[in-house]
Amino acid sequence: AKIEYNTGLLGSWSTKAPSVKDVNDSGTYKVRATKKGYETKEVDDVKLEVIPKEAVVTAEDKTITFGDAIPEFTKKAEDVVNGETPDYKGKLVCDYGSGKPSTTPYVITKSDDFAFKDTDTFKASNYTMIFTDGKFTINKNAADLVTNTTSYSGTYDGAEHSGSVTVTGI
Repeated sequence: AKIEYNTGLLGSWSTKAPSVKDVNDSGTYKVRATKKGYETKEVDDVKLEVIPKEAVVTAEDKTITFGDAIPEFTKKAEDVVNGETPDYKGKLVCDYGSGKPSTTPYVITKSDDFAFKDTDTFKASNYTMIFTDGKFTINKNAADLVTNTTSYSGTYDGAEHSGSVTVTGI
């Protein structure tokens, strides 16, 4: 018997079995069996479906000391197929207010438009993103402040005099 598949391309039949690799390649294909002297029989359709893989994207925790520059917020992706490196649209965001130390870490999360983006080696449609927030901690600056004061003491002379304070360690 000869087994043939209709891939939907202009109604053509082929003995080459269809195959799929990516989510967007999924489809249903008609199948028939023919043999000389027998009636052609169409059998149940063959469904080939690729389901998106879950990939976990985690905002990496960051810690600084008050007064340090705010770092770039970064992420890492896990559970992607070897050899594929995701790219992203959107950005990571963190509402750290005035950047003052806090006893509770600030949350690093994703912008509303944050999503996977296609590249030459990565197809966004093959993945479903599971996102995990990160933490941004701003610690108090433990450096000692050193103050130096200059005072004035003198007999009245009609002139203005002042003192001064200098602070180092910041």
